[in-house]
Amino acid sequence: MLFKINSLLLFGMVPILMAMSTCQKDTCNGKKTFAAMQAQISNIGNEAAIYLNYELDEALPINYIKQIKVSKRDIDYQGNTWANDYALIKNIVVTPTQIVIHLNNLGAFNDTSPNWHFNLELPDRRGYINCDHAGNDDVYYFDIYTKTIFSEQNTKISSFEWKEFLNKGAI
Repeated sequence: MLFKINSLLLFGMVPILMAMSTCQKDTCNGKKTFAAMQAQISNIGNEAAIYLNYELDEALPINYIKQIKVSKRDIDYQGNTWANDYALIKNIVVTPTQIVIHLNNLGAFNDTSPNWHFNLELPDRRGYINCDHAGNDDVYYFDIYTKTIFSEQNTKISSFEWKEFLNKGAI
């Protein structure tokens, strides 16, 4: 009887141990993308650009950061309503230390203090750095919030926040 119990335990544990040995540790998501970020704005007439000066928290190559794109979603990855002023964005340019968000015609915003929310996203890091993880591709979402004060003499961002959210791909 003792042999049967030991055999059952042994043979019952084999599939569990095999499954555990195939588990893959996530080596892609040890740190956030950005360690620090500051924002500035410049405008000439109705043209404006927001300059996001950044420091990376992870050793990520510039060709990865250049993959950043505008998210046109109004619902975040958790299903919550997400303020998103993506229609204001004309294009995005990335340098090794800066993300420049060029805005569309701002004639309607002159002499006001608009609050803007921009949602950006970066793809999975696999293929850009030496890392791997189980499951489908991850997506990194960035919620960018600015409160801007327009004037002919001194346009400025009076308040700025950024948050990063990782949406891990399904396993």
